Amino acid sequence: MKTAIKISMIALMTMSMAQAEVRYDVKSAKIEFEIKSTQKVGNLKIEETGTKKVLIDNYGERELVEINKVQKTGSDVEKIHTLRYINGTVAYGVQFEQKMIHRMEGYMGDVFGIIKGNGTNEEMLKKMKFKKIGTDKVAGQACDVWEMEGGSMKQCIYKGLPLKEETNIMGRKSTVVATKIELDVKLNKDDFKLPDFPIDGKKYTQAQLEEMDKKEKNRAK
Repeated sequence: MKTAIKISMIALMTMSMAQAEVRYDVKSAKIEFEIKSTQKVGNLKIEETGTKKVLIDNYGERELVEINKVQKTGSDVEKIHTLRYINGTVAYGVQFEQKMIHRMEGYMGDVFGIIKGNGTNEEMLKKMKFKKIGTDKVAGQACDVWEMEGGSMKQCIYKGLPLKEETNIMGRKSTVVATKIELDVKLNKDDFKLPDFPIDGKKYTQAQLEEMDKKEKNRAK
């Protein structure tokens, strides 16, 4: 199972599209989510419960997503703790159980994220076969409900931020819903500080990472 998790993280890190300078229509945000999912594989039931924390700064130029969940597969229980940090065109993937970090330069955005690209979020959603079907309210925040063709995925989106997501794909039903939303908040570099793990097998200071990220940002420009 851990090998599968590692592969899925690498796949998530490497999927890309055209770079967007503005990924969201809010300057900064702190959002807490609740995660639930169930899946049946034969007679085996797989359940996941946990939390997700999202920090967004400078319209998505910096974004941190931390997931902490428990996966139950029959009688087996596994804790999964991961973190992804995007800083411009640099992406970091953290696996806490393995105490390792993968760094990738030239990162261009998630295929399944709501990316503005060269058009609006709505244009991107329509290209991905989503259709607006109404409005809802999540954690006190109004949002537009978009449903994918065939009904396998539904998202409630506010200014590019998915506040609620429901999926039903290959028998796996999952929900990720915001429980606390703070918009236009003040963030600093300590909010995006990575754990003190080796990065691709090497140790770096915070100052070294900041200098590396700065050089990559200049190169990307």
